[in-house]
Amino acid sequence: MNAPNLTQAEQQEYQQRMERKSIQMAILQFSRLTQQCFEPCVEDFTSKTLGSREEACLTKCFEKFHNGQTRIAQRFQENMAVITNNGQGGF
Repeated sequence: MNAPNLTQAEQQEYQQRMERKSIQMAILQFSRLTQQCFEPCVEDFTSKTLGSREEACLTKCFEKFHNGQTRIAQRFQENMAVITNNGQGGF
């Protein structure tokens, strides 16, 4: 962000906050993915490797999770474009 009303120090602080927020969101996504996929799919903790059923379950779940997140992001972008084009500029 290079806003003229922010000093260089403020811009750097803003960038650092955005980076921290990005990391927090990645951790949250990983946590959600673990809850939704790992917990219901992985049942056997006596082996170092996944069983074929566990692996298939995880693959299917990961794909669904990823597709869902992608679709949510697309819809968000579409809605933001409509808001921007309509001159509303806010929520």
